[in-house]
Amino acid sequence: MEGFLVEQFLNLDAEFWTDLYLHEGKVILAAPGRYDQPLLQTVGAASADTVLHPDHPEARAVASLAIRAARVLGTRTGPVHAEILRTTDGRLLIGEAAARVGGDCITEITGLMYNIDVPATLAALAVGARPAPASTAQYSALTAVMISAPPGTVTSVASEDHIKSLAGVVDARINLRVGAAVPASAGTVTGGGRILCSSTGLDEVEQDVARVRAALDIRVSAPPHVTTCVS
Repeated sequence: MEGFLVEQFLNLDAEFWTDLYLHEGKVILAAPGRYDQPLLQTVGAASADTVLHPDHPEARAVASLAIRAARVLGTRTGPVHAEILRTTDGRLLIGEAAARVGGDCITEITGLMYNIDVPATLAALAVGARPAPASTAQYSALTAVMISAPPGTVTSVASEDHIKSLAGVVDARINLRVGAAVPASAGTVTGGGRILCSSTGLDEVEQDVARVRAALDIRVSAPPHVTTCVS
């Protein structure tokens, strides 16, 4: 029967990504990572994106699947961003494989993890040149902790200098200002800023994320209730 598209609902346990950089069919870099929860569950809320050490078992599995997808699609030179879904019964499935790099902070933490200049790498690939090789992984795990807050006026937030002084914090950019309105968010991208935090292993990421979020000490006064009269 024509005119129908049927989709299967997937019960997800986790969502991963891999950013691939390919030159003439060879993988220059495969950078796998993991979201703290499936992306559709993070819309309008803060998420945490972790680039994984390539030797981690989860990293090897998702990178291998991403490379297979790129081969099937016939990609020879350029970037490929693959979103990989893990179901509750353990299956790994491709949710997306596109000729792009990861969004939001993924390219930033990939560059820091492998000590590469991502824009220069993309520019080289765009003209068919082989980019400079990536180094070995610089961290066991590196996470971009997104900052979000409910709508209203910010009454308290830690300084960037304080957050940068915390153990494991690589960098911080805080867009919240006391007395100002909370910046708007769009989809999975939050407007409050981000903290880059290294962890000694994947098992420590969750507690490290919770620690730096608590240190932010964000407090917001709710916006006044507005009543609209319709005549």
